[in-house]
Amino acid sequence: MPSDCQAIAVRIQRLLDEALDRHANGSEAERVQALVDALRVELRGLPAADRAPTLTALRALNPDVDLPGPRAPQGPSARELDLEAEVERLRAALAEPVAPPTTPPAGATERALVLALAGSGKDIDALLADPALAARVASVASALVEFTERLGRVFLGATADADRTMAGRVRGLVGDVVRGRAESDALTDAFERIFRQIGGQLLAFREACEAGARDLLKQIGPAAIEAEAARAGTGVGRRFFFYKECWELLMQRHEALRASDELFETYFNGAYRGALLRQAQGDSEKGAP
Repeated sequence: MPSDCQAIAVRIQRLLDEALDRHANGSEAERVQALVDALRVELRGLPAADRAPTLTALRALNPDVDLPGPRAPQGPSARELDLEAEVERLRAALAEPVAPPTTPPAGATERALVLALAGSGKDIDALLADPALAARVASVASALVEFTERLGRVFLGATADADRTMAGRVRGLVGDVVRGRAESDALTDAFERIFRQIGGQLLAFREACEAGARDLLKQIGPAAIEAEAARAGTGVGRRFFFYKECWELLMQRHEALRASDELFETYFNGAYRGALLRQAQGDSEKGAP
């Protein structure tokens, strides 16, 4: 073996020891990879004829290191067995015949729509045979959506979604249900909220009317007129004209009420808002949406 190859082997061995020291705290795999990288770099810089003698000289410098022999055959790992089982399962699933998607019979959509609009007591087949049916159904559906949209604009609050204004809330829900983006329960819930709010406002309106009418009647009630006339009276002599004063006071108060522009705010609006507030508090306690 040429002496220069031995010198090269000694130099490479020193470099390998330094690489091993640098990765002393690393894992076994990191240390092995560092040795392999350093040895590969040094061998690439040698002529091809000197690489084999240099490796022989390195082997002689490390006589206690056993060369790795052929690995004993090992069976598949548990992970490999799981992967093989999964592959077989997928193959079996792919081999099974796939049932074609079920499609509704022709005209099923039109029949369901006509049943929903006209009711089950009608002759559906005769209606479906009418060539003008499509235009009438479209007109009815459009009118219903427009009507509920106007109700939603008034009785449904704004949502957090910037793309859904109050004006388009109901129409947006209808479109989502038709496209399959939302369940029909969402539209049903919206209609239920409209129904409850309309019913609540009607009840609040009735309660406010009763309360406002009672308050208004108190203003022209005999007791109120007599009490005010008594407060305005001075001296004993005026008692002979007491009821005449009451009548004049009643006429004045009646005219003031008739000409007033604040009757709604004074006798109705407060009671109406109070009734709505009590309803909202009651719904909140019951957990209604």
